[in-house]
Amino acid sequence: MIESKIDKTPESLLVSTNFATWDNVIFLAHATEDKGKVRELYQILKENNLNPWLDEVNLNPGEKWEDSIKEAIKKSQIFLRCFFCK
Repeated sequence: MIESKIDKTPESLLVSTNFATWDNVIFLAHATEDKGKVRELYQILKENNLNPWLDEVNLNPGEKWEDSIKEAIKKSQIFLRCFFCK
């Protein structure tokens, strides 16, 4: 069994260290029960000058969420499906 955990040293996950002007969007797909871990991942990505897309951050009140999520997926360069073991 392979286990993964979010830590504060994401450098091992990054291919390049020059992300100062990186504007590619990383869409974070996840289940509601994984929201806490996805929030942690979102913060780590932001701290490393990456551009994650998270529903509770990027959706605006009153917005048609289904349309907005589909559009965000289309515009994303990376689609990251997050699974976390209990």
